[in-house]
Amino acid sequence: MAPDLRQDFNMMEQRKRVSMILQSPAFCDELETMIQDQLKKGKTPTSLLALQQIADFMTTSMPSMYPAAPQGGMAALNMSLGMVTPVNDLRGSDSISYDKGEKLLRCKLAAFYRLTDLFGWSELIYNHLTVRVNSDQERFLIVPFGLLYSEVTASSLVKINVQGEIVDRGSTNLGVNQAGFTLHSAIYAARPDVKCVVHIHTAAGACSK
Repeated sequence: MAPDLRQDFNMMEQRKRVSMILQSPAFCDELETMIQDQLKKGKTPTSLLALQQIADFMTTSMPSMYPAAPQGGMAALNMSLGMVTPVNDLRGSDSISYDKGEKLLRCKLAAFYRLTDLFGWSELIYNHLTVRVNSDQERFLIVPFGLLYSEVTASSLVKINVQGEIVDRGSTNLGVNQAGFTLHSAIYAARPDVKCVVHIHTAAGACSK
């Protein structure tokens, strides 16, 4: 594996591990113990009270047992913990610039990213799912580079042109992996009838449209 790919892969794995630790009952118990010890010593700074509120929230939101994530990634774990970010987060002024058709496409693609993670198809990096927004202007939707599939929402998707240049950044400040879109753009250019391209790296290896 190339050094830059290995570094990106390691960073994503570290991020997943940190998320799992923060959401685990063991971490909550340790946090609660630390807070109680400090309170017994008479130390009640604002930061400690804030930690107490966080611990209370996490404890009341956490199920009695910490289920192992089934096949899949953080989406499966978050679902089991009741911590699912809504796929359709297009509300108010955020959705004014999108017509009804694009809103629906954004929701469908975001849901597709969640399902991809849930079924364990996001094991490696540089996987991409894209859709063609329209044929007239050749606009496409893709995940922001650096966002986990379990974090994708309708508003976070980035709109790009066939060259991979950003047209609408969405609700994040993240960019896109233009090199990763090269395969997609070639397929879209050769096949105007294709509406969606799926490129994933699983243990078995798969590339489909």
